[in-house]
Amino acid sequence: MSNQSPTEGASTRSASSPTGKTPTDGFPAACFRGHAGDGVVPLTLLTKDELAPWLAAAPPQTAAWVRASGFKAAPGNVCLIPGTDGGPVRVLAG
Repeated sequence: MSNQSPTEGASTRSASSPTGKTPTDGFPAACFRGHAGDGVVPLTLLTKDELAPWLAAAPPQTAAWVRASGFKAAPGNVCLIPGTDGGPVRVLAG
């Protein structure tokens, strides 16, 4: 799973295929491409074991929101983290 801190951006990985295309050369992978400022909301995947360290590194108000939401990083569990304008700034998923 992810060792990404709460403030790091997502990284991308690609591998060549026999056709010379990468996994990001078309649908459905193309729907996951984006750049900061394009309205892209980062998705952070966490396991239950990764949740406590992630919360410890998160800003206090973010950690409080995640705890109050009941997010436990269980499979299928999702938490949208709002920004100051109320729109989502990050999504956590178990």
